[in-house]
Amino acid sequence: MAAGQRARRDGSTAERRRGYIEALRVSGCVADACREAGLSATSAYRLRARDAGFAEQWETAQREARTSLGLVAWRRA
Repeated sequence: MAAGQRARRDGSTAERRRGYIEALRVSGCVADACREAGLSATSAYRLRARDAGFAEQWETAQREARTSLGLVAWRRA
């Protein structure tokens, strides 16, 4: 943790946020991504509501997951 930064009470860290976004990009599922990153769904949704950059990353990750999952489904059909 950098000097002057306090630990977040909700357990959110930059590492957990990155892990969440990466897991969401793969699964497209908020619950699965939260479990993978060690972040509660409540914390994730609160962070999304107050951090525009995180919200944008979230939307991009879900869009990419839908595209990937759609391609997999199409190939299996």
